[in-house]
Amino acid sequence: MVGENQELTYLVQGSSPDPYVVKVLLSPLSISCTCAAAENGLPCKHRTAILHGADLDIIKGDRSKFALRQ
Repeated sequence: MVGENQELTYLVQGSSPDPYVVKVLLSPLSISCTCAAAENGLPCKHRTAILHGADLDIIKGDRSKFALRQ
């Protein structure tokens, strides 16, 4: 069972020189990203990729929490 307020944080290298921060709150499930698309309320490939288990240039974060594709 997932504990309340359990949060996972990932640094993802995107098109910006600085990595984006993707935060996943597990209960209740919510996900945020610091990329321009997410900050403007648009669909964000970084959030979607994390939830789908894609490795998408993760440079820091607990990869074991999601079944990442090889």
